[in-house]
Amino acid sequence: RYIVSGNDVNVTSNLAEKQDIKGNKSSQNSIVGIDLYFNCHNNTISNNNVFVSGKDNYIYGMGVLGYFTGHKAPEGQGATNNTFEGNIITLESPYFATGLIVGAESEGTILKDNVIFLNANGVTYGITLELSKMTTIEGNDVTLNSEVIYGIEALSSNGNVITDNDFKTDAKQVYGILLSICKENIISNNNISANGNGEELTIRNLDSLKCGNAGIYLRSNSTNNRINANNITSAKGYAIIIDNEAID
Repeated sequence: RYIVSGNDVNVTSNLAEKQDIKGNKSSQNSIVGIDLYFNCHNNTISNNNVFVSGKDNYIYGMGVLGYFTGHKAPEGQGATNNTFEGNIITLESPYFATGLIVGAESEGTILKDNVIFLNANGVTYGITLELSKMTTIEGNDVTLNSEVIYGIEALSSNGNVITDNDFKTDAKQVYGILLSICKENIISNNNISANGNGEELTIRNLDSLKCGNAGIYLRSNSTNNRINANNITSAKGYAIIIDNEAID
């Protein structure tokens, strides 16, 4: 168990020029502020001021990954009961930025009262859940600026509570909260400003879930979820979209 608190974390890279995101000369290079990797339990990351910028295509603020994506962690390993609270995260990227990410085999993570500012030329994700479960996302203040925005994107992540968060966005395509193959989640009392103008993109969006405009979007077998008491403004599209596979 570790406590990482009260630090100023400034991360930049020496990459001189932006690289392509696809093709023979593409770069997948990334830089990150604070990350927890594999067999990490009961850690607290709190009250840190994290700033990350560079010419690298992929910029991350903070996150936790329990095990290799697509594989089950051995018993007693993975990542459980880690807390990210009261941090200020500022990211600047030429293409992609993610404020907080909770990855595979992570359980019981708490993301609470963090302030996130992301600015990218391409795509921003305030918070990402990927193959995780039972994450609490509460009281976070998220401000995003890019062509494509996902306030929260969750993929194959179940049993999460998303409550009392504030999402402010400025983009062409915005999903405030997007759930895909996610079950038994609670989404309540959030303020979501999905301020997408619907204009044609000038960048390439590589997200397999595609992009669009809606406050909350449930897709692809996202069932048994509860959505209530959210304040949603969607400049284009609907406040809430639930596709045919997510009706139950």
